[in-house]
Amino acid sequence: MGRSGVRDEFKNSIVLALARRASYICSNPECHALTIGPSAADPEKIVFLGKAAHITAAAPGGARYDSSMTSDDRRSIENGIFLCPACAEKIDKNRGIDFPVDQLKKWKRDHEKWVGKNLNKSIHALVDLRAPFLHLTFDNALSTFELVKDRVGQKHLKQKGDLSDRIVRVDLRLTNSGSGPASDIDLILGFDSHSLCTKKEIRTMWDMHPLDPIHTTEAYFAEIVRRNNRTANERLVAVMVDELGFGIFEGLLGPHRRPPNLSNVTVIPVKIEGAQAFYRIPKLKQNMTRLLESVYVIFPSWRSIRSFTIQFRINTDEMISDTLGTLKVKVKKKSGK
Repeated sequence: MGRSGVRDEFKNSIVLALARRASYICSNPECHALTIGPSAADPEKIVFLGKAAHITAAAPGGARYDSSMTSDDRRSIENGIFLCPACAEKIDKNRGIDFPVDQLKKWKRDHEKWVGKNLNKSIHALVDLRAPFLHLTFDNALSTFELVKDRVGQKHLKQKGDLSDRIVRVDLRLTNSGSGPASDIDLILGFDSHSLCTKKEIRTMWDMHPLDPIHTTEAYFAEIVRRNNRTANERLVAVMVDELGFGIFEGLLGPHRRPPNLSNVTVIPVKIEGAQAFYRIPKLKQNMTRLLESVYVIFPSWRSIRSFTIQFRINTDEMISDTLGTLKVKVKKKSGK
């Protein structure tokens, strides 16, 4: 057993052996970060970031500590796994309960097997083996969305259906069908159509419709004053009525969105600037899909609604070049009776 207050650290020779056996690549299968590179300041030096992490802790109180092991066992190469700094820190959080011994041993075993299998192969082949493949689609999983836009204004006056008559909601999802994760993904959408809004902005617009601060300035601000002077009970009733009304209004724009299988249910928020929409996805694992917050395209009138295209650009550090593409929204208008 380890002596009190003494950590059973690895010898330098074992640290070096672990790093070399891992090819200086993090053994976490969802990371595979390269941990060594040239120094920019000195041509004879390197920058080395890798960590020889203990599978079972080097001292009592540490992550996955096993009191039945001897000091030699804890210092042995069998008890070590090579990781990047971030993963080495992550596996020890909460005393290692999220990363049990068997899982770390499997990481190490699988990684060394992968390195051995790809010995003397082109680096391009290795990149391809772990490369993400990101593709952007509508919620129907296609790059073209055919929308039958029904004119409902007269049938849903109380729910302000006339406003929905000039709005097209765009629902998108991003999928990684490659063999490796993607991180820090930047997605930019460019619309060739009219003004864009988020759901929060649409809710504000719906709430005050048909008033607006430009065309009905006096009435708009008079309504704001009236609402601010309501009693607490009046506000409570108004909130309940508005929630129901806006729910119906949302239904006029399209069906309720459902997250796909193998998806993180958290919707990625959007930032809108002019005719562009921006998304930032911190990480997307392989075979996973994330829903993107809806973008609402607002046309001046029912008559001006038309089909439109969306140009997109996807950038992530794991891909050699940006992914460019085009999505099409085909709108077929149908006037209600």
